[in-house]
Amino acid sequence: MKVTHVLSDEGGGFIGEDAVRQHMPPPGDDCLIFVCGPDLMYNALCGPRGDPEVTGLLKALGYSRKQVYKF
Repeated sequence: MKVTHVLSDEGGGFIGEDAVRQHMPPPGDDCLIFVCGPDLMYNALCGPRGDPEVTGLLKALGYSRKQVYKF
């Protein structure tokens, strides 16, 4: 198991496409992403916390519902 923490900068920015591509593994059966943060970040990165479907940047980059855990 490999754990990689990807955090936004202290200025309040969000995790963007460059950070995802640089720090997170590509979509695959052995990849699981845990997302935690403010609602605005959820909406941009993976969709609303209570919605099991994946939208936003992670969907555009090919991550599926089985690979993204929102908490």
